[in-house]
Amino acid sequence: MRQRTPTPTGWLRVEAFVILAALALASCPASRSAGSSEAEPVRGTGSVDPFGVRRIYPTTAGGREWYLPANAEVEGDEWKPNDGSRGRVIATREPRIFHVEGSPRFPVVSPVGKAWWRNVEITGYFRYLATLSIDNERPGWQMFTRGERHTQHDTIDSSTVNYGVRPPSGTAMWPGYPFPAGQINAHCVATSMKGFFQVDGAVRFKKEISHVAGYTDARAEVHPFPGRGSMPRNAWVGVKVVVRNSNADRSVHMEIWMDLGGDGTWQKVTQTDDTGGWRATDAGIDGCTAAPFHYSPMQLITWAGPWAFFRFDDVSCDIKWLSVREIDPLP
Repeated sequence: MRQRTPTPTGWLRVEAFVILAALALASCPASRSAGSSEAEPVRGTGSVDPFGVRRIYPTTAGGREWYLPANAEVEGDEWKPNDGSRGRVIATREPRIFHVEGSPRFPVVSPVGKAWWRNVEITGYFRYLATLSIDNERPGWQMFTRGERHTQHDTIDSSTVNYGVRPPSGTAMWPGYPFPAGQINAHCVATSMKGFFQVDGAVRFKKEISHVAGYTDARAEVHPFPGRGSMPRNAWVGVKVVVRNSNADRSVHMEIWMDLGGDGTWQKVTQTDDTGGWRATDAGIDGCTAAPFHYSPMQLITWAGPWAFFRFDDVSCDIKWLSVREIDPLP
């Protein structure tokens, strides 16, 4: 908020306020240090989360919840805020507001004892500032889950999947998991169900059966801003991507909700269902038809994945109130 220039008499009021504030701070306990457990929001209850953001769907009984910590620029067991040359999370002078530039992908991973992400409500607030490159035809953001890393390497060692941490017993996983020892096709662990929201105002879905030949065409694209406009600059916009199984885990239902004015008024702007006919544009799907995966070009991605992602593409923006929560599947 911009401050007005004080009047001559106003300076006395400002000085008095500063003195009183300093005395109050001196009597308070010391603030948390980086990495302190106090940086973490507590688990929310009821219809809103710890940030006061509306839950569209309740967290499943005993389900996992992750919330962006107050020191989100610091790496933790679950949150990986540094993507090297692509970009990283930067603290700002505004509490719980962080800056991101470039094209990073930030995963929320699954350490020992944590459920892997399957049926989820992913939430974030984004304040768009600028587009960084004219070469990217559709700069913007993505939120997605049900897989792991997206890499240009052809193979990875199977022991490195989710840093070697296995899921809790009973977790529905990739076909062929646990994978055999040694090298596996890296393209095939990058499965994901994705929600896109872009600078041009478009909102849509894609499925990624493999990285990158396994992308499908987009579905259910809409332009929810007034007059089919673009993402506003210097204004907060809330986005939720919902991914949940349906039809006894034989289909996948997806929704995107948006708080277009940043005032807590959420509306469902688009949805889609994958019942088995959503085909990759390249039938070869990076060789993932082979063992141990045996995917099809219309593969249904109904399993859990260890990582959920917040992805940025050629943008400068601020972020706040990110979260990922487990929700119930549909019947």
